[in-house]
Amino acid sequence: MGYYSDVALALTRDGVRKLNEKLSDASIDAETRKDAANLLASASKHLVDGDSGSEVWYWRDIKWYTSDPQYCPDVCFIDKFLCELDFEDFRFMRVGEDDDDTEAHGGFVNDPFDLTLSRSISFTDAL
Repeated sequence: MGYYSDVALALTRDGVRKLNEKLSDASIDAETRKDAANLLASASKHLVDGDSGSEVWYWRDIKWYTSDPQYCPDVCFIDKFLCELDFEDFRFMRVGEDDDDTEAHGGFVNDPFDLTLSRSISFTDAL
């Protein structure tokens, strides 16, 4: 079964350039690069802002485990890449199944996608 999350990643034009460089870096295992490229291609949504060159990827109900490179080399690749990226070149958000399981990292504040994290309470008032 597993634990699922919704995940979003927004990158500036420079962040996208650095990601593409990393995906073609011969010093990284070819299988890992392929897995990471497949992860990006499998996003539920992928948008490109033509004006800024920024991109956003969104995955719904994905197993996003960063602790085991053997089990999730693609996710670990992205996680490690974000640790190497300049703070202002990305915005990463993850919402897990548990109510208190959320992450938000990065300083890409003027992203054209207006990526934000929100939780809400809703109910029906009709009796």
